[in-house]
Amino acid sequence: MLTKYLARLVIVFIFLGFFTPAFSSEVLHDIFTELDFSFEGIEDFSVQKNIVREADKSVSRTIIARKDETTVKIEITEGLSAQDADRYISERMYVIESLFKRLPNPYPGMITNTIECPESFKPEKTEIKINGQAVSVYVLNSTPRFTYGVCVDELIKYRGVAASLYVPGKKALFRVELFFPKEQFDKEKALTILGSFVPGKKT
Repeated sequence: MLTKYLARLVIVFIFLGFFTPAFSSEVLHDIFTELDFSFEGIEDFSVQKNIVREADKSVSRTIIARKDETTVKIEITEGLSAQDADRYISERMYVIESLFKRLPNPYPGMITNTIECPESFKPEKTEIKINGQAVSVYVLNSTPRFTYGVCVDELIKYRGVAASLYVPGKKALFRVELFFPKEQFDKEKALTILGSFVPGKKT
């Protein structure tokens, strides 16, 4: 009986370990210094995840940081050519836009054969200068799990911005998502943070 109890206890601890974020005193400023890039206005966000994955020709890093209820996700892929980066950016844009396109209605007998997300829920596409480059930015909603494509107001918890930028000197693609509680979203503030990106001089 004691062995079975201990086994169950271990399983509970493993489960909690997967779903409870590890405490970290690291802030984004520390990572900005280490990796030689920066954004203004989010330097004091607490780092929740900092994961590095290596492939044959590239290295990817995912950073998730948070302050209060505002969350930023930064994905960096190093070792990419400009052509590869352009392809990834185009694919990313296609995926986002396809989430809101007219879809076949899965329920037979309905008046219409398709379902379309109302215009008010579709992402807004704008353009700003980041590090001297014209960059497309999506202003969009997300669920509590930071997924896109939601077209029902009750399911929307966050509103934010998403953009991708290639830095030739580093051969690196930066993908940034910044989300605020929807009631606190300030478009100009979010775009200002994105526009403050400085890649640094290290290669």
